[in-house]
Amino acid sequence: MEFINAVPAFFIEPKNSIADLEKYFAKYPLIFDKYFPMHCPKTRERINQALQKYPESIASIRLINEQFEKSLRKVESRISQNYQVTFQNKTHLFVGTYGSNAFVTHDIIGDVFFAAEKLSPIKEHLEIIIAHELGHVTHHLLSQQHEMDFSKVDWWHPLGWLYREGVATFISQKIVDSTRESSYYTYDDLGEEWLKFAKSNESLLKKAFLISFDKGWTDADSKEWFKLRGGKIFGFERLAYYLGTRFVQDLAVEIGESNAITYWVEADVLERVKMWLKS
Repeated sequence: MEFINAVPAFFIEPKNSIADLEKYFAKYPLIFDKYFPMHCPKTRERINQALQKYPESIASIRLINEQFEKSLRKVESRISQNYQVTFQNKTHLFVGTYGSNAFVTHDIIGDVFFAAEKLSPIKEHLEIIIAHELGHVTHHLLSQQHEMDFSKVDWWHPLGWLYREGVATFISQKIVDSTRESSYYTYDDLGEEWLKFAKSNESLLKKAFLISFDKGWTDADSKEWFKLRGGKIFGFERLAYYLGTRFVQDLAVEIGESNAITYWVEADVLERVKMWLKS
């Protein structure tokens, strides 16, 4: 796996203006053409806000820059050993404008992107979010081995999306030992209330997700259930990650871990997710 670190370039010159940031963005088009606008709206207001927030994040960004590759290689090795996969993708570390914390491109061998300003510098947290994103790539590779027809994948189908995030979280739980279960969902130590709510209201969350799906899924629903900017209904964002993980955990008990991870290849996968939500 090739590691591309764009963080050092961020520190070469002070970032005091929009023009300074535009020069940085232009230096890494492969990163920022993917980052904007899908994972962070590129507006003058947002960029100005980022310029104001960078000083409070600089120390954390420097720590992440120092230790990220070591954590990346550690997680890469563990996943390779556990799932017998070889990573041939590119992994990018960069400084963004406080949008998404990490994402993977929708390819069989997806490239992975991490925004340093949105990450925790704690080693355990870094390993978990790396394992989650590489978990997506692992899911793709294992599905390919089982003759997955990626040309038919609707990457934004909410039931498939829920399943894919569940697989990635499930893999991260197998690869990284955490002192807090909530860290697998929030990638920090601040998710105890989030997890407590999710566990106490699993049936309610299932019903609410189905209501969103059945009424006709919208961009607002994607934001509510899967994005860092969601959480308008229950006060907690990205609750679909919990539902997806619970689905995969239950499926693994029923048909085994390996089959649960590669169940994506089955024609009834979306219907199976929907039936679980109804249960």
